[in-house]
Amino acid sequence: MQSAKYLRDESILPVPGDEKMLAVWSRPKVNGTGKPLQAKLGGTGLGLVALVSVEDIAPGFVPIGDLRALGRFIIYMQKIAKKPEGRSGANKFNRRVTEVRIDYVQHALCAMLQYLPLTQ
Repeated sequence: MQSAKYLRDESILPVPGDEKMLAVWSRPKVNGTGKPLQAKLGGTGLGLVALVSVEDIAPGFVPIGDLRALGRFIIYMQKIAKKPEGRSGANKFNRRVTEVRIDYVQHALCAMLQYLPLTQ
């Protein structure tokens, strides 16, 4: 539960420009890199998987609205990956947005499959 609390309290932040989306962010201070703060598609997918799993043992640990907001970010990132570079607007929060690898997409898909029952 400590890891889930850290994820919930320290790594999940709003997406600039859209109060209806949350993402798992890669924080330079935590990662020990000089890279800028970035919203991560794969990290958000894995974070959503983790939090949905925690909901099975501790219902209400994360508000359903927050889980939905993470899901919205995943869907948004899937859509913008199809747009030409510079036209999606995502570069304002992730400078490497065009580097969407298949494993990131797989993490996100797994998360959405686990998340779906919570939305019914």
